[in-house]
Amino acid sequence: DEEEETIALLEEVVEQGIPVIALDNKINTQSLLTTILVDNRKNGELCGQWAASKIKGKEINAVIISGVKGERICQDRRQGVIEGITEAKLISDGACDFNIVYQMYTDWFEDQTVSQLEDFLARNIDFNLIITEADVMGLPAYQLLVDNGLEDKVVVCSTADAEVRAVELIQDCDTYCTGLNSFVRQGNLATETAEAYFNGETKFLSETFVEGGCITKDNAAEYISSGVLLES
Repeated sequence: DEEEETIALLEEVVEQGIPVIALDNKINTQSLLTTILVDNRKNGELCGQWAASKIKGKEINAVIISGVKGERICQDRRQGVIEGITEAKLISDGACDFNIVYQMYTDWFEDQTVSQLEDFLARNIDFNLIITEADVMGLPAYQLLVDNGLEDKVVVCSTADAEVRAVELIQDCDTYCTGLNSFVRQGNLATETAEAYFNGETKFLSETFVEGGCITKDNAAEYISSGVLLES
């Protein structure tokens, strides 16, 4: 499959003496110098804690909008949200009734998000939370909520990537959050790692995390001026 072909190509490159640093996604090979990424599970947990503070009562009825089947970062992002919400509700309410009422895979496509979510909305199923694994799905999902008058009734918890257009929305929106997945920080760290390697460093962690975070209305303006966001 595609992943096996990627691994084979990477291993061939490394065998030629060329070091490889991976960014943003985990690849199942030991040949990499390191993989630089955000801690997706921790980001999800932070976003889940925020979502729990916005949803009244112990009952959570969630729609999950996923990227690709079997992809590790997708699993980490959504599981982190579920863990964050559950733990926060146990602390605040002493109970959590978490239900997944609908789940979809979109392969990271906006049109897939829109068509599948429209189908779900037509079923008139009660829900109060949308979990998405990237703003590319979160933003069109939020727009559908607006179109259906649900933007104040449903919380959107997007675990990545903190696109500029998403953070600009969040400045005036208290029902949408996003996880910071800064390719600026990843690129800077990749440069530093490469320099260290060529200066003689030989020991690197298999995964090197950049700083993440949960962006909400309370801190959106700060992040917009920080220079670490992904341009639209």
